[in-house]
Amino acid sequence: MRCKACDKFLEDFELTRKDRETGVYLDLCNKCFTISEADLLDTDVIYIDDLITTNYTTAYDEEVDF
Repeated sequence: MRCKACDKFLEDFELTRKDRETGVYLDLCNKCFTISEADLLDTDVIYIDDLITTNYTTAYDEEVDF
């Protein structure tokens, strides 16, 4: 089997890696898995309620309500 991201052949360990929450096989090589994990950790979760009730300031210091 091959990595879904880079098409490299997967090692035995890589073939058995599953998502922690869903239990679905990831089919990613170690390099692609490491990059995707780092990307997930750097992502801030924004909830829709926060967007609706929060005022944001634009680059021109004008307050904008969403």
